[in-house]
Amino acid sequence: ILKSELEIGGFKEKVNYNPSDVTELSGVTYEQLKYALRNTKLSKHVDTFLKVEEKYGINAFTMVGIVANESAWLGSDRAKRQNNVTGYAVYSDSAKGATFSSVEESILKTAEVISTEYLKEAGKHYNGKSTKAINTMYSADPDWYNIVNKIAGDIQDDINNFYMYLYHT
Repeated sequence: ILKSELEIGGFKEKVNYNPSDVTELSGVTYEQLKYALRNTKLSKHVDTFLKVEEKYGINAFTMVGIVANESAWLGSDRAKRQNNVTGYAVYSDSAKGATFSSVEESILKTAEVISTEYLKEAGKHYNGKSTKAINTMYSADPDWYNIVNKIAGDIQDDINNFYMYLYHT
């Protein structure tokens, strides 16, 4: 890919991930997220992650981190058999969990629940807007939020480092 093609293709701004407030939007473009996910199966779902940010006000990198973590980058048995890529309704390793008609449906349903039940003060699982706050009721793994933050932060850094390369070299 030529540098000039990327400049035209949406690499004009730096992007943002704030694990302390996942409602702070990333500002990521389709081209940027496609670039960051280029070597993963998640690259097929860029539109869905952007839809999450637009429709539910959840930073796209947060959802990428959740999906990558919960589905082993779409490689888990549950992801393959049930299109459940977010751990939706999975309360233990032996839990059946929900089955979805598509990966997109799984991501969007989970984003809707996180938006209404975890990120709104009136929500039954609200503990704040950070991934750590979401973790308290979303996952039994106390380190879940650190894994999500690492993935999301790495994606942000990949995009921003490439942006710096494009415009400052």
